[in-house]
Amino acid sequence: NVSIREKDGTVFGMVQRGGGSPRITSMLFVPGSYGSAKVLMGHSNGTIVPVDASKGERLGPDVKLHDGAITAMTMLGNAGGVVTGGEDSSLHLLDPITMEQYGPLGSALGSVTAIACGGRKVYVGSSSGTIHVWD
Repeated sequence: NVSIREKDGTVFGMVQRGGGSPRITSMLFVPGSYGSAKVLMGHSNGTIVPVDASKGERLGPDVKLHDGAITAMTMLGNAGGVVTGGEDSSLHLLDPITMEQYGPLGSALGSVTAIACGGRKVYVGSSSGTIHVWD
C-alpha cells in the first residue's frame, strides 16, 4: 500500500498494491485544472501508475514503458508531455492526460539517472557519467 499524506501526516488517500508489488522508483506531480492534478508513480517493473493527487485513487491501469525500473521523469515544457527514463537506457514520451505513449525518444549510454527539460531541449544524465542533449 502507498499512502498519500498531507504535510501534517494525515492520510488522505491510499493506492492499493498487492503483496510483493514492485517498489516506487520515481514520482512526478502533473498539475491540472478543476482538481484534475495527478501523481505519476514509476515502478521497478517499468510501469507507471496514475493517481489522483487530491484523493489518492488510481486513475487507470498501469502503463508499461520500460524494461526495468523507471528512474526519472519530468514534464516536457509547454508541450505538456512527460519524458521518462529507465534502467533500460531508454527514454519515452507519454501524454499525462490520456496516458498514451508516443514511442521511445532515444537511448542513453547507460541507465538513465536524471532528466531535465529547458525550452525545446531534453537533458539526460546516465550511469555512464555522460549528459545527453536532445533538441
